[in-house]
Amino acid sequence: MRKFCLCILILVLSAIIGCANKACDKTKEAYIKQGVANIKLEKYNQAIEDFSQAIDLDPNNAEYYYKRGITYGNLNQHQRAIEDFNEAIRLNPKYAEAYSNRGFIYMVKLENKKKACSDWKRACELGDCINLNLAIRKGVCKD
Repeated sequence: MRKFCLCILILVLSAIIGCANKACDKTKEAYIKQGVANIKLEKYNQAIEDFSQAIDLDPNNAEYYYKRGITYGNLNQHQRAIEDFNEAIRLNPKYAEAYSNRGFIYMVKLENKKKACSDWKRACELGDCINLNLAIRKGVCKD
């Protein structure tokens, strides 16, 4: 009976130690999924933590910076949002949504029409023309 209990104890401890080292750690995908869920629940600070964890695991993923930038924007932390959009664009210069959302922050939050129009023009060159077309119709940006 003692040998049986000792074997069970060893198995349990092995599982716990192994789990702590690798198997039970969240993956970057799990952090992103949780971050998106937290945005939907308007738990923006928790979402930022989730996206930051994903970035720690994969610092070269433009999408993770983009998602965190969106979240910073929701918290009215505009400079931090722009920094994350800048990093997303640095990692993926063809990231139309990052240009588009950075342009939105420049226009609506920071009132920088020149930078906003420039970003929207670049986003349009990459296939996302919604904000540029709207800005042109409203006379904010020129063709």
